Amino acid sequence: MAVLNPGAVIFDIDGTLLDSEDLNFELFNLALNHFKGRTIGKEEFMERVWGVAVDDELKHYFNGISLENLRDYY
Repeated sequence: MAVLNPGAVIFDIDGTLLDSEDLNFELFNLALNHFKGRTIGKEEFMERVWGVAVDDELKHYFNGISLENLRDYY
């Protein structure tokens, strides 16, 4: 197996090269609708989900759904 020695590494701080906020909002709502039969608005997503620890997000929105099930869905 060849070992790669890159000449540079790019770190993308969200929004610099790719803004994933809208995509995450859509994916979150797809999962929430799939598991709980509801969705949330963009304002609630920004206040309660975006940038929040996954454990807190799971407890509040996906109570009773395992992280494994969510990962499989995503």
